[in-house]
Amino acid sequence: MGEIKLTLAQALRMFSQELGDGKMYTVHSPLTNVPMYCENLVVFRGELRTLFGIKLSEDKIPISRFTTVGDLLDWCIQRTYLTEAEVHDGESREESSSASASLSKPMLNIIITGRSGAGKSSFLNYLIDKELFKTGEGAPVTSGYFEDFIYTSPENGVTYHLFDTKGIEPTTTIECQQQVIGEIYKKDKSYDIYQWIHTVYYCFDASAKRIQPFEVSFIKVLMKEASVVILLTKKDLVTDEGIAELKKQIEKEIGTNVQVVSVCSVVKRTRKGISSRSGREDVLKASFLGLWEKLSKIYPQNEMRFLTKEDAVSSLDLKGVERFSKEYEYAKDLLANYTEKLKKGAEKSFCLLSLDYLCDYPTLRELFLDRLNREDRTDIECLMTITNVFLRNLSDTLCRIDVERLWATNEKKHEQVFDFYMKLNRERPHVFYSHQSKDALVKLHEYGKNQSFAEATSCSCNVNKALQDIADCWFSDRSEKEYARGAYDIYRDKVREISCEVKRLIDNFIVAYQSELHQYGQCCLRNDDLENMSRQSDLIFTETDLNSNERSYYATLCDFLKDHKITTTERILLDNMRKNLGISPMRAGLIEDFIRNKYLRK
Repeated sequence: MGEIKLTLAQALRMFSQELGDGKMYTVHSPLTNVPMYCENLVVFRGELRTLFGIKLSEDKIPISRFTTVGDLLDWCIQRTYLTEAEVHDGESREESSSASASLSKPMLNIIITGRSGAGKSSFLNYLIDKELFKTGEGAPVTSGYFEDFIYTSPENGVTYHLFDTKGIEPTTTIECQQQVIGEIYKKDKSYDIYQWIHTVYYCFDASAKRIQPFEVSFIKVLMKEASVVILLTKKDLVTDEGIAELKKQIEKEIGTNVQVVSVCSVVKRTRKGISSRSGREDVLKASFLGLWEKLSKIYPQNEMRFLTKEDAVSSLDLKGVERFSKEYEYAKDLLANYTEKLKKGAEKSFCLLSLDYLCDYPTLRELFLDRLNREDRTDIECLMTITNVFLRNLSDTLCRIDVERLWATNEKKHEQVFDFYMKLNRERPHVFYSHQSKDALVKLHEYGKNQSFAEATSCSCNVNKALQDIADCWFSDRSEKEYARGAYDIYRDKVREISCEVKRLIDNFIVAYQSELHQYGQCCLRNDDLENMSRQSDLIFTETDLNSNERSYYATLCDFLKDHKITTTERILLDNMRKNLGISPMRAGLIEDFIRNKYLRK
């Protein structure tokens, strides 16, 4: 493929000089600000093709895909000086990738970390039942800090993408932490659930008998980003009592939200006899739970990304701050306390509109537009025009949500994950599902027809009329300006009311969907023989099997379940209560199952 010869800065300068009438654009400038783009799209395409030497016909340049100058130039740079065959090949790959994003090959992506000598390589060889990590078989691909291996099990056809890391020590913990979390962030940006990092295995040598403080801190940080499984390796060198004590220490210092599995990765003769390999099945089932927990955390947020992202078309460039800052230069000593206000005003004056921006919609004073002179009035009208366009697009988007089609797509994704689970564990997960999230999505869709959107437009008309009254008067008095400021405040309140309500409805959907998916994932594994679930003492037969903290949770849950369902708000309260009481998600699920089986199915 031909070498790319332009930087973005060079392309931006060429674009501004040749297609932008000499005006200097930024990467955030909307294409609608470019005169040629607005006046004649055919000519614009042709000039763009000539300027960057794009080997595509003009009608093949997908102008409608881009909203900002930067987005368009990124696309142009990638195709500059390429042959026509190379361009078409790239386009077909893009389309293929886009079309198959939700249908990529199922795999478990796992990062393995731990101290040097903790038995990571031995465990990985045991996990895939092959001496891959010892002999180098399989051509490892080194990507900076990581070595990653893709392995497909011949037994069940499951693919594992394993990311091995350097061993950590007290002096290298921060470096490892940054590298691992950076990799998780990078992978989790994808819309494809099989590209995310699902689980982190932390290998700890059980014969060391005590986990160190720097390891505890490291694990706690990782738990915020992914499901962590602590693997107590070399369990054949430790007594059962030693393993139990180590688990107690981990539970005390890290909590019950982390899974702990003891494994023996190699067969060898010890003082206790010949050790046998064990623990692999428990680890693999815990890995699936990591995939599902990541799905429940990220997927609901991705579903709403189209509503919460910044709108590049609705960019602000208000001059109030700029004008005031010039005056500020003349009186800097007298206005030293305005530095922070100027900074805040600039943030609100030069940005892209978003739902978050509208929830904290600025006052005229924050924008330094409260003097209401001619320039201020022009900026206020511009601000309201762009805001009204944003609100109109938001209303249209909400009305266009096809709840049934979206839900069918979601359930198809769930089915894909369940099929993968059955392939991995040879059993079908039990269905445990409410539809509060679907109800929340319906409410979000219906809000698009709310009268508040029309009321916001009406309020902006009142502001415009008040501003026009000021413009029509030779000598406007204070009352006219106060009326205009009051009209703007009413408009601002209406904008904030709409955006905060939409944000609330979105949050309700995300929380409900996350809660349902999380419960579903827990339910999938409750009947499995995970090590920490196989002991008879873990099961609940009567209320006497609960400790004091669990009884408090049990009493609250019974109260919430009186009407046989749990609202989104109640589910949030329960989850916070569970965390504060130190009850693991799996244990909380058992308590809820006990209540439902004993009281609600009579």
